[in-house]
Amino acid sequence: MAVRSWMIAFVVFTGIFEQLVALQAESNFTELPETVYGTYVNDPSRERNFAELSSLFPLPDSVSWQSNTRMWIGKLEDEYAVRYVVDSVYSFGFLFKLNEKGNITFRSVPVEYVYKITDHDATSNTTTLVAEFVTERGSFTVTCVFDGKSLTKTYRSAGREAFRYYKRILPIFVDGTYEPVPELVAPEEEANEFCHHVDDIAKIQFYRDGNNTHYNRVTLQSGTSTVYPFHLDGRTENASSGNLSITYKYEYPHGPRTVLYQTTNVVGTDKNISSVATFNQTGVVVVYKSGGTEIKRFYRRMLPSTVLAKFKSTPSTDQFTAFAKDIKLANLAEDITVEIAETPDHTYVQRNFKGGDNSSIDFPFVLGQKMTQSVEGRDVEYTHLFLEDVHPVLRTVWEGLQDGPRKLDIVGTFTPDGYKATYISGDRVASRNYTRISRDEA
Repeated sequence: MAVRSWMIAFVVFTGIFEQLVALQAESNFTELPETVYGTYVNDPSRERNFAELSSLFPLPDSVSWQSNTRMWIGKLEDEYAVRYVVDSVYSFGFLFKLNEKGNITFRSVPVEYVYKITDHDATSNTTTLVAEFVTERGSFTVTCVFDGKSLTKTYRSAGREAFRYYKRILPIFVDGTYEPVPELVAPEEEANEFCHHVDDIAKIQFYRDGNNTHYNRVTLQSGTSTVYPFHLDGRTENASSGNLSITYKYEYPHGPRTVLYQTTNVVGTDKNISSVATFNQTGVVVVYKSGGTEIKRFYRRMLPSTVLAKFKSTPSTDQFTAFAKDIKLANLAEDITVEIAETPDHTYVQRNFKGGDNSSIDFPFVLGQKMTQSVEGRDVEYTHLFLEDVHPVLRTVWEGLQDGPRKLDIVGTFTPDGYKATYISGDRVASRNYTRISRDEA
């Protein structure tokens, strides 16, 4: 199954256990409530004993559990999935079916695990999900209590306990800048006054203040913009646009998709607009409604200028050279210049220049879409994913590399001076720095 092969590549969250226990998977619940679905981020101020217990679950040397940790839980085809992202770079996770034993091998160690729901209260939206992991070294249990807005996790191993608190948030991939795609507008809509109003939107931006307040900035063709600070609980909030006073609210419902509802009212009038925005890695589809009119628009996700530049690799370290040889891609350690640029048709291209060579291997891409390119007679598949995090992050998943691993992730964390590329192949991790250069430089 394609989904399983994708998820199995993530590192499984296991540790050094002290005793072997039997699996107990009895449960009357066979489906995960949708109120559990979503993205969660840890709150370090509400942890207890986790720093001590997390040492049982070693991550690569360059990654620390003390960094920002996000967890996503949802459904992929006929299975559920859990995925973690640590420090915006390192990802791991696995698939499961409730009450069924799962198997995976992590660092040559066989692991068995079972997820089961032990309690669900539909009135309070509270769900208790228990995960049991077993290896030849011992066992570990995680009890997850979801309440619709947050997640509390209790870790137990060999008589020790630790606690970690997670807050439900909008997925990080929502943040960023989006621009409309005019060619997708139906011709018959052009004469509609409400459509003209919507089509005056030149740019939409989402960003956040930590993980508390979110912001939606809408910029018009004239350059004027309105910022809407918002929360996810449906509270009514206030803003001004020119001489108009506006009340509005945003709601982020539970479910398998990332959907954001907005209702806007102009104070003192009967004018109101509602919208439903559905996000994915490619962009956002927005359905606007006002009166009896409903129209749909697609806004593509854009890369910022920090990413759209030319970069030259710094000399490889011994560690990176050893990593490249270990995964049978020794040419990764060679000098390379990478250019990321926007194309006239509003898509993107990554150009790789080897050494002082002026010719490049080009990889056209659309954010969030799997692409295929022929390299030296072999088809290579790749997907570029963008996150507007603390620093912009461009993640590229490569598959089908000649003589190399089945899958290689390259995660670029960008600053004005360049970017740090973290290379991930299975449980092997190494990094290399790239310096921003002039586009005229080789």
